[in-house]
Amino acid sequence: MDIFERLKNAVGCNYVSDLRFEPYCAKAKALLKNMEIESCSITELNDVSDYLYGKRFDTADAAIGFLKS
Repeated sequence: MDIFERLKNAVGCNYVSDLRFEPYCAKAKALLKNMEIESCSITELNDVSDYLYGKRFDTADAAIGFLKS
């Protein structure tokens, strides 16, 4: 299951596209801080970061640091 599906299921929305809207967006951002995302690829991290925050990163470490902050 990819990070989007994990977030969708955790916040209880019906569609991944709902993650951009409140209250799901705030819940998803809060969940990312505690999720095990270290094994995610830079592509997947950038996809979720871009989708929720409009930001992309050069390294997985930078993306993880931002998403967990």
